[in-house]
Amino acid sequence: MFFYKGKKNTDTKLGKVVIIGTSPLAFVLADVIQNNNYDVSILTSKLEKQTFNHTKPFCFKYSNAISHQASFSFIEDLSSSPDYCILASSLDEISSDFLLLQNLLLKDVPLINFTSCYSKKLTNKQIIKAFFKGWLQRDKNNIFSLDRSLEIVFSINKSDYNLSNIFSNQHMSVSYNEKSFPNFWEQITPFLIANLLLLKNKQSLSEMLPDKNIRKQIDAILKEISSLAAKSSEKFDSSKALATIYAIPSGYKGDIHLPKSFNNLVSTLTETNHFDTPYLHNLIVSASNNIIV
Repeated sequence: MFFYKGKKNTDTKLGKVVIIGTSPLAFVLADVIQNNNYDVSILTSKLEKQTFNHTKPFCFKYSNAISHQASFSFIEDLSSSPDYCILASSLDEISSDFLLLQNLLLKDVPLINFTSCYSKKLTNKQIIKAFFKGWLQRDKNNIFSLDRSLEIVFSINKSDYNLSNIFSNQHMSVSYNEKSFPNFWEQITPFLIANLLLLKNKQSLSEMLPDKNIRKQIDAILKEISSLAAKSSEKFDSSKALATIYAIPSGYKGDIHLPKSFNNLVSTLTETNHFDTPYLHNLIVSASNNIIV
């Protein structure tokens, strides 16, 4: 469990899990799975391994619970195949993490993919799509959950893979939804609009959202995305997306302030253009002027 301060369970490990990614979500998953008595390693580049192995332990703070520290094993190669591989990359490391996935020891390993919006061309034999519902923030080695409750949705039946034992936690629920797993636009829209607004306006969401002009801008963009979703026969409920945007915690500061993060996010929007989505296009252009170079 997240906030148990006693000794770690030293019994025989229940299995081996490799995580690819150094996003806040990757570290949260590593913490949860490690505390569920699994052998967890984070697969990174040689440079990242050296950097993380010389840093202090990570400090986790979830909702109103007591904070705690955790350390992880960072590796640059595998000596054997794990039971599961988890892809939980941040936007600025997607490309390099895809290269790590090509390790032959991961070829036949079930891949739990939390980046399905950005990794549509993966060829692993067993891919389990996963969607994380929650907002996290990282400040150096401090990981904060900005929500009281977190949820993971898997694109499978529970009878196919029962992953609850791996991800179970008192502050994180797990659900299985093979038939109505969130599609591309359902997953990305709230994240996209919130991050573009944060980057463009340099204000918190709580400061921006009462502004009538910004609310009109959001409504116009949601209308454009609804049309795009309809063209590709994907369901999209703009009212749910709007509710999600308004429910984003005010402490969320965004994830696309670096050029690579911004470009990787925008590159997923292959169906957008200045003619069909002028409001979204204009917001992207305006936000791009504030990227940190």
